[in-house]
Amino acid sequence: MRILIVSLKSQTEALWSAALASAMKRLLPKVRIDFLTLQANQETIEGEGIEAVDRVLALAPNETLLPKTLRGMRRSWDWAIAVQGDPRSVLLAKHQARRQTSPVGGLGLRSLWGRLIVSDAAEAESGAPFDRMSSLLAPIAGRAVQPNEVVPVHPAAQSVSEALEGKIRGRRFVLFLTRPRLPLLAWPEDHWRRLASHAARKGLLVVWAEPQPEDESGVSPREPRCESLSAFAGALSLGQIVELARRAAVCVGVDSVELQAAAAAGAHVLALFGPSLPSSWGPVPIRGPRQWSNGEALERLDRIIVARSEKFLDCDACDGARSCGLHPCHDQALCMHELSAEDAARELDRMTDDGGAASAV
Repeated sequence: MRILIVSLKSQTEALWSAALASAMKRLLPKVRIDFLTLQANQETIEGEGIEAVDRVLALAPNETLLPKTLRGMRRSWDWAIAVQGDPRSVLLAKHQARRQTSPVGGLGLRSLWGRLIVSDAAEAESGAPFDRMSSLLAPIAGRAVQPNEVVPVHPAAQSVSEALEGKIRGRRFVLFLTRPRLPLLAWPEDHWRRLASHAARKGLLVVWAEPQPEDESGVSPREPRCESLSAFAGALSLGQIVELARRAAVCVGVDSVELQAAAAAGAHVLALFGPSLPSSWGPVPIRGPRQWSNGEALERLDRIIVARSEKFLDCDACDGARSCGLHPCHDQALCMHELSAEDAARELDRMTDDGGAASAV
């Protein structure tokens, strides 16, 4: 069987989409998978070392609807997965494969259009990304696919894995995921530093998956009692971050692909949210109810807590999560600033003290 995965959006969404390849190879080991994405995403996908992708097909900027890359290859695939469901991806999937699957939901024109075009429309249990992705594989696999089956597993370089293992073995640690999928969704650097100091005072090792915030002098702050591990920040693959999240006492993060993957893998997660709605972007628990409300400052589903600023639950000042009309710097969200380090520390204490989080590995 030959499958074409079509992902023509950002690098973050391309990484999400690449997880489908690994999941499909686990479900159907003999399948061949090609990955169609933008030229700007090609290096990221190939650099992640995703062995399940047999070939990356890259579209150059401003290529036509039927790009040169695909000419003469009509109906070359048994299935095409239009991951984001945008019109161009759906039309390419329709042209290139005998059968297609794409996410649909609701009763809007885009949803109706998708249902008419693709052969097998996929409707997820919730709006969360890994729920949507698992629903895309169901028609191909011939059965329901759970979100935890779609979690990335591609590893970091062996040398990185071995060195990191030596640092965390036998330690109880928290994992910080600081890089958001959009700049507006970031939590202030000072908040991260204060939360790291609080965790260290509890005897927890703080592991930074992304580069540690710096102070004004450009030097990462290190309080005497704040033990942090940032030497591997930025060197970890998405799959390695997921493995760390599984083993962490708590994984603390903002709205990001890494946080979504950690939650879908069954990690204990404290999600710091602001402009993005939990009902659409909230991380998916591996069991129980999966639908978040948008009216609670604190909400828990299974192993996941979503924390938001109570002052801004009904705020609509953000322009599609791209800019904030309330903060002096429009590329920062006031609601994220108002979600204090003390609020996050209180929830971190509850998660690490109630016996539900993982202990030392």
